Amino acid sequence: MHRISVSFPLAIVFAVVGLSVPAYSQDSPGGYLDALVVTASKIQESLREVTSNVTIIEAAEIEQSAGSNLQSLLTQKGFQTYSFGGTNYGYAAGSTLYIRGYGGSTMGYSEANASTTVLLNGHRINNSTINMINLVNIDRIEIIRGPAAVQYGPAALGGVVNIITKRGDGPLTFRASVGIGSFDKDEEQLSFSGSYGGFDFSVGAIRGKSGNYSTADGKMAYRTTINNMAGLDVDFGYTFLENHRIGFHYDHQALKGEVPAHGTELMLNAPNSFSISDSYAWNSTLSYTGSTADKAWSWLVNYTFAKNKSVSTRFEDANDPYQSYYAIKYPFSYGNSVDIVDMDQIQAQLTYDHRLFSLTGGFDYMVYDGRSGTKDEVEPSFKHKDVAGYLMGKLRLLDGKLIFTAGGRWDAFKLTNFEDDGYSEKNFAPSFGIAYSPVDFLKLRAQYSEGFSVPNYFQLFGGYGGWYVPNLDLKPQQNKTIEFGADVEVANITGSVTYFISQFKNKFVTVQTGPFQSQYRNLGSTTLAGLEMYLSYDIGKALGQEFSLSPYVNLTWMTEAKNKDTVNYVPQAPNELPNIPDLLVSYGISFEYPSVHLSARLNANYFGKEWRQDWEDPTYLATGGDPPWERTGGFTVVDLSVSKRILDFEDKGYLQLDAKVGNVLDTAKAYNPVVVIPGRNFFLSLSYNY
Repeated sequence: MHRISVSFPLAIVFAVVGLSVPAYSQDSPGGYLDALVVTASKIQESLREVTSNVTIIEAAEIEQSAGSNLQSLLTQKGFQTYSFGGTNYGYAAGSTLYIRGYGGSTMGYSEANASTTVLLNGHRINNSTINMINLVNIDRIEIIRGPAAVQYGPAALGGVVNIITKRGDGPLTFRASVGIGSFDKDEEQLSFSGSYGGFDFSVGAIRGKSGNYSTADGKMAYRTTINNMAGLDVDFGYTFLENHRIGFHYDHQALKGEVPAHGTELMLNAPNSFSISDSYAWNSTLSYTGSTADKAWSWLVNYTFAKNKSVSTRFEDANDPYQSYYAIKYPFSYGNSVDIVDMDQIQAQLTYDHRLFSLTGGFDYMVYDGRSGTKDEVEPSFKHKDVAGYLMGKLRLLDGKLIFTAGGRWDAFKLTNFEDDGYSEKNFAPSFGIAYSPVDFLKLRAQYSEGFSVPNYFQLFGGYGGWYVPNLDLKPQQNKTIEFGADVEVANITGSVTYFISQFKNKFVTVQTGPFQSQYRNLGSTTLAGLEMYLSYDIGKALGQEFSLSPYVNLTWMTEAKNKDTVNYVPQAPNELPNIPDLLVSYGISFEYPSVHLSARLNANYFGKEWRQDWEDPTYLATGGDPPWERTGGFTVVDLSVSKRILDFEDKGYLQLDAKVGNVLDTAKAYNPVVVIPGRNFFLSLSYNY
């Protein structure tokens, strides 16, 4: 059991109350427990029938958030995320997402078999680097906490984040905004949607840039410029015969900028050690959905094609401590490196839904095709193929108050390195769940589920110029999770609590094998357990007021993160797993006054203590030995956002002013051990809405 020292009494008060729930729309029919979701069972269903812990972030909360992309939004919801640094948009390189201690990079080659999965409308997107995903044209985000292998296959050990975009409905709506902020940030957005006859459309676009940022202690984080951030999301559809729709969806994300080679301290001594990174990812999906007139039978078929391309050019500084090992002097360039991944996915699904039971079966086919090299020569590097079938069922008893769920998925993988024979695996993952609502305001639930992920090509075959040594004996990661929980909605209080325990087998870890050289290996057995909670109470509604004033808290407390293997992973704490904060808490207060068109949110995010390696230790930089471990974290970052309608043109739209303050307390801390986050920063935008 971890010892926890928390410096914020407000979080303790909420935790003692002991209830938590995902964010929900107060406009949802019947309230939170009857909100409709699609991610848990891959079909639309009431949250009352879901047996896993699901978080819903509605459009209103996304608009209220002080976050500028998916990464910052999830951080403010209490999830563990970080990019390879931190800036207005995140570094131009990549980012990571952890759920229940499972996670890591999900960019490009890693997406097929990461430990958490990011989806767009239920399908893979080929580059789920969360700092590249903007918040334009998003209707809501649904998050499954815990294994979701039955629904989504590999790369869902920790959970799934499903981004659901807007679909045109009704008269034309339009929004255009411009904004400026600290660190030379500027941003423009444009979106519009609507429907006419059987046609519907929804379009969102964004463009922005920012300069180098400074930290709270006045230090300049050099080479953190974002030269261009751009995104486009388009959805078109045609509905015929009432229940049949043909749709086309296109999403494009681009991020170009400079990436420092080191953290904040070494940036000061070696500002010319950096990379120029230029990445883009686009995906297009053609879909057909239909159902019978009575909705008893429904089906879908879709095809997704996606491309992710990353071009990076590395430079070295003569003052860089690394040069004592490499003996390279600036100006020197490693030249450019190019990584390209194409992805094809075919999904087919059929559902029969009866008052007493429902049954869903489907087929999933994915191929990732990787190429790498330089601008002048790109050659095939790997191909990852996954063919899968799944079956999920639900039984409703006691007039729908008692729900039983069960499912299973079979996957066959083949990973081919074009210089070696390849790697293949087969896997079956089951899940079982139960939910019971003894009274309308309470749902009790329990679930058993399994998850898995197979190694990617550089974990197996090595790469990065010899940085990683091949290991063809790697086995797939596997976990078995049991969770128990309760959801409640009563007297302006919404809440839920979940306890989970997960047994992890063959966890991937990196072991130092030589100077600046590592190898991926398997740990034999590990255990992760914890408590997830959220509580929200609407004071305004409780007092019968028109406005809403809601304090809230959302936390994940890792009660156990144990390494049961003989490998001495962290020398100071041999039985503890690294890179897992003991406590993550987001807490604050939201305010909304509809009649005066004013809303605000004050959010504090506490990032707990964890074991991490110091990759900027002078001895390591000089010799390439094993970086020392240190206990880091334990700080709070506060953000504020305010929105106010300032001019109303009645039936011709209105002007709205949005203000955001990041890092209000000017905290000089880091989500990873070496790169300090930006200091206090401001962003102001003006939008016309119709």
